[in-house]
Amino acid sequence: MKQGIWVAALVVLLTLSGCLATSQQLTMERNLSEMKRRLAETERGLAALRLERSTETQERLNELHRRTADQQAHLDAFRVEFQSFYGRLEDFSRTNSQLAADLGLTQDELSIKLTALENRLAALESAKPDQPPVSTATLLPPKKVTITADTDPEAFYQAALKLLREQGEYATARERLGVFVEHFTNHPLRGNASYWIGEAYFAEKKFDQAILQFQQVIDNYPGHAKVPAALLMQGTAFHLLGDTTSGKVILRQLLSKHPGVAEARKAEARLEEWGAKK
Repeated sequence: MKQGIWVAALVVLLTLSGCLATSQQLTMERNLSEMKRRLAETERGLAALRLERSTETQERLNELHRRTADQQAHLDAFRVEFQSFYGRLEDFSRTNSQLAADLGLTQDELSIKLTALENRLAALESAKPDQPPVSTATLLPPKKVTITADTDPEAFYQAALKLLREQGEYATARERLGVFVEHFTNHPLRGNASYWIGEAYFAEKKFDQAILQFQQVIDNYPGHAKVPAALLMQGTAFHLLGDTTSGKVILRQLLSKHPGVAEARKAEARLEEWGAKK
């Protein structure tokens, strides 16, 4: 009896043991399956990450290539532009050298012409007859003009100018203007009077004396408003004497030193008329 009980108990234990083993096995299998699933998910995640990283890296590489290509294109364009600029610089340097050479020749030519002009003026000065300067009162007999302390300088000047410009009495006007220059040494119209003396000589066709008188205006009244007109008339007087070369030099001086004034425009017209625009 007891032996049967032990046998039954043993059978029960074996049955329970088998059930327990089966349960543990199932648990282990489930755990293993879960681990496999997680491992698979991890591998898929790693694969996706690798793909993402690979794609991002490739995009960055492509962007880097594009930037490198753009920079290379800009560099090539800059190189071409630099070469073009350098070529233009060389051309400019050659042109500038040529201009400098031409300017040097022009300056030399002008210097020669100015020297000839100075010699011509000196010759005119030495050829003048021995007589008092036109600006002295001795040209006008004292009985014709009397200067007193009450003499109105401007009225005296205007009367002389009227004789010149309206009545055509050039010699009388010239003498009276000479008296004005001699006596009213500080008057602001003195430079004008000296200029109109030259105009009187010019009107009398005494071109040599006119040239010398205009030179006095240029030398004695630098900066005076009548200096451009004196240059214009002096150059014209040389031309009328047949010395057009000296006339051209003087008119070019007028254009150089007094551009924009009315006399400069007249000088341009006369140079063009004389075939000497340049």
